[in-house]
Amino acid sequence: MNQPAPTAPAQADFQRHYLDMLQSRLKIGFLAGIVLVPAFAVVDWFQYREHFLLFLSLRLAASVLMVLMYFLNRLWAAQAWQEGLTVAAAMTVAVMLELMLWQMGVNGARYYAGLLLVLIAALVLIPVRLPVAGLIGGGVLAIYLAPELLHDPPLAPPAVLLHHVGTLAAAIGLLLLANLLHRRALVEQIWLRLEVQQVSQRTAELARSESRYRSLVESNPQFIYSLDRDGAFTFVSPKVQEMIGVDSEQAKQHYFLDFVHPEDKRHCLRAFKALRDHGQMVSDVEFRAIRGDGAERIFVSYNSPLLDQQGRITGVIGTVIDVTRQRRLAAEREQYRRELNQTLEQLEQAAFEVVMGLAGAVEAKDPYTRGHAERVRLISLAMAREAGLGPEDLTRLEFAAELHDVGKIGIRGEVLNKRTPLTPKEYEHIKKHPVIAEMILKDVGLLAPVRPLIRSHHERWDGAGYPDGLAGEEIPFLARIMAVADSFDAMRTHRPYRPPLTLEQTLEELKNGSGSQFDPQVLELFERVFRKGGLPEI
Repeated sequence: MNQPAPTAPAQADFQRHYLDMLQSRLKIGFLAGIVLVPAFAVVDWFQYREHFLLFLSLRLAASVLMVLMYFLNRLWAAQAWQEGLTVAAAMTVAVMLELMLWQMGVNGARYYAGLLLVLIAALVLIPVRLPVAGLIGGGVLAIYLAPELLHDPPLAPPAVLLHHVGTLAAAIGLLLLANLLHRRALVEQIWLRLEVQQVSQRTAELARSESRYRSLVESNPQFIYSLDRDGAFTFVSPKVQEMIGVDSEQAKQHYFLDFVHPEDKRHCLRAFKALRDHGQMVSDVEFRAIRGDGAERIFVSYNSPLLDQQGRITGVIGTVIDVTRQRRLAAEREQYRRELNQTLEQLEQAAFEVVMGLAGAVEAKDPYTRGHAERVRLISLAMAREAGLGPEDLTRLEFAAELHDVGKIGIRGEVLNKRTPLTPKEYEHIKKHPVIAEMILKDVGLLAPVRPLIRSHHERWDGAGYPDGLAGEEIPFLARIMAVADSFDAMRTHRPYRPPLTLEQTLEELKNGSGSQFDPQVLELFERVFRKGGLPEI
């Protein structure tokens, strides 16, 4: 939305709101880093126990620096100061990760995924300006690349290094775009909030003005009128010129319906007759009036019967209030609300697109699974439709299938593409990808209903699966569907350690897993879809 040129006070209010938000988010980021950076030493203990003490000291040093940055964050709220702290925090974590990578040598190549998490936190969650975001992205890339080139022997083979650098560069590009969209959305959100506050202030001022006006009307109304039993004006106050655009004498030559909008005449006439014929008090009658100059206004009238000495109704007396401004302000507030909701939707969509970009990076990292997520999606949806599930479940299942392997971005490439059977240690490593996926998606509100499905798609019916050892009905039904679809496609496609199974072999393996690996009822769904020819060609 294009913003009008702000006044100096409006610009000052905007800057204050923006700096409050920047400082608050950065404070939350420091607190998270103080806790999470040392907490991830648990991973070091299981993965690189021989370096545990060194890594723990590095993590504690980084955490101490973040404690210092936390207090510096509270010291001064200037924009350049806060953005400088953002750069310093990102570089601190990046250097810590690179020192770990240097110590681990070839085995540490997967730590580049940690740099991606640094970029996500610094460039998407903290709304710094685009040049500052570019500085962070370039700094993280340089911190990763320089030691890789200087280390002897190289920390990673040239192909792996090129792949990692390409992935980092692509992630930087995506995250810079997300940062730009995020910051623009937040800027628009702040402006909208300020404008809504201004509208609310104007509305409050208008309410106070109306209160004074009504007190005055009760003693000396601005526009008071009387009608005879036919609805012709018999008296109008001088304010008629201002409100209807005709003078008092001209008004008394007309019926009140002459000034009412054609679409509102029916209910105004019905209210007039109820008062004239039955003496009912008629208040809050809203109608549009056509002024003498053709302009349209919105009025609310308050009416009482006129009685003669015998108590007979001889006409109507009433007052009119012009509410055009209030109705227009209400329409403006509704427009601002719609635009604010649209901005929030765009922000959430931008975050989702970043995650989808990471999902594409997984397939680029593991060429043997290219197209796997799409086929799992098609098979899962075919089974869900066969089960008669509704649109909401179909949408959740579709997103979960597309993103179910996104956690493999945190798995070492040499494990993903290994041509021989995995060792127990490597298998334990690869079993972490559902948990890694949940961590990557945890801040995307749009995907909150999807995360449990992704986490549970490797659980087994007999409870021997991972990561939580769920069994039977404890496993979400949609995750059970996805587990069958995932296994079918995995067995039917070529993997680095084996050729694809035949269709007959695959169906036999699925049948053998009924009641142990798979839900028997879900397998029946799969068989019905298979018999109907509903599976994609593989």
